[in-house]
Amino acid sequence: MNRFLSSLIGIALLTSVGSVAYAKPEYARAEKKPCNHCHVSASPGTFDSILKQVQPTTRNNRGMYYETHNHSLVGYIVKRLPQERLLAKFIWGEERDDHPRRIAVGDVKGDGKPRFITLHETPEGKGSILKVSRWDGKSYVTELEEKSESSPDKLQVGKYAGAAEPAVIVTDRTIWAWKGKSFSRKALSTPRILLGATTFRNKEERVLIAESPTDIRAYRVNSSVTGDWLVDGAAAPNASKDVQWLAMHGSQETLIQTGMDEQVADGGILGFWGAFQSDKPYIYYVKVDRDFDAKAEKGFDKDKTQKTITIKRENFYVIILNSKGMEVWASARLDMRPLDIIIDNARGDC
Repeated sequence: MNRFLSSLIGIALLTSVGSVAYAKPEYARAEKKPCNHCHVSASPGTFDSILKQVQPTTRNNRGMYYETHNHSLVGYIVKRLPQERLLAKFIWGEERDDHPRRIAVGDVKGDGKPRFITLHETPEGKGSILKVSRWDGKSYVTELEEKSESSPDKLQVGKYAGAAEPAVIVTDRTIWAWKGKSFSRKALSTPRILLGATTFRNKEERVLIAESPTDIRAYRVNSSVTGDWLVDGAAAPNASKDVQWLAMHGSQETLIQTGMDEQVADGGILGFWGAFQSDKPYIYYVKVDRDFDAKAEKGFDKDKTQKTITIKRENFYVIILNSKGMEVWASARLDMRPLDIIIDNARGDC
């Protein structure tokens, strides 16, 4: 697994560790409590026919106390550590009818004023439309609108051409760079797999390109060359010590192949930020919560049955974890799958 991704996901998926135990029903009956009173699972040791795995028998803190105190909970005190809370509130929303798929914010003109950049589907379903907008105090005013052959699902904006240059707009095959009076546009002959972008602790910004499912490279951008504008490809950095900020987008299959946990990869979006400021990084991802029915049907597996799962509803949440893997913020339930997330805006009010 890529060293960078292994370190990153290790933070997001921190799990409790305890001695292996086997649930004994007589203890549950004696205490008149369900099994998950002392175990991390509600049905420890049983086989889950849907997940095709045995439920873990690991004890929680209460269970470990019970084991070491003559199978008694007398004297057990629940220790409640101070919980970190990330304060966030909803302050702005906008409905659009031009089918945006990706959003970004950046100083793409070098004038110190951030622009709102969106990448859209085309009406005919081929290529994409890029829009650069400026907030005039009341609404967004479009400054650039161009169609290209780029995918509407791939967009990153940042100072990938160097700190002295304005932020450049990067898609899977096209870049736009401000040249003083207008945007210069350059296209690649073939698209690249634009997985995301990162900012190192030294504040250098690079885009992340997946050369293969497990080989991710960090590139700078040279907007002045006539050929391939992706330059100086380097191995992806180690998130725990090298990265200030990171964002990745991809299908669940793509993100799983890079080593990401299936549940975290399910939402297709993952971000990491804050290490440079406080050495306490935060991770955000889209959580998918499904409501489904399962029933047995005749099939061809060993017990002559297989499970048919019907999804009735999907709910989505943006989840933020701290460096210990603890959830410190969750959005309200979202009825539709988020397509993109940014921790910034072009209006200066958050």
